Amino acid sequence: MEARGMGRTLNTRLSQQVRGQIVERMRHLAAEAGIAVVTVPARGTSKHCPRCLVPLRHRKAPDRPTAPGWKWALCPNPECGWQGDRDMGAWLGVPPLGEHRRPRPRPPDKDSGRPRQWQHGHPQRGRHA
Repeated sequence: MEARGMGRTLNTRLSQQVRGQIVERMRHLAAEAGIAVVTVPARGTSKHCPRCLVPLRHRKAPDRPTAPGWKWALCPNPECGWQGDRDMGAWLGVPPLGEHRRPRPRPPDKDSGRPRQWQHGHPQRGRHA
């Protein structure tokens, strides 16, 4: 998945193309198996504790005090006390975010028994002009 020696722009395009092909293949295989695939943006995944969802505090890693960056996360909640690598916390926190973003089937309409259609605008006023 790594392209080198062709310039920054072309390298980026090539690596994104390969990633896109992998994601498309995963979606296809999941659809064949009847599994829903939900994409979750990476931004903010390491911000909250994966156990109690309290905002984490970030520090330098204890095993690498001279390395740059804030790779270690600590939960300030005394009842939880989770601590670990920031990337590990993000990895553990993605499934709840994915569950939250998963589309859910709408309940059927009481009058006709058919599923409700997507309605734009205010539910009582209908579509805005």
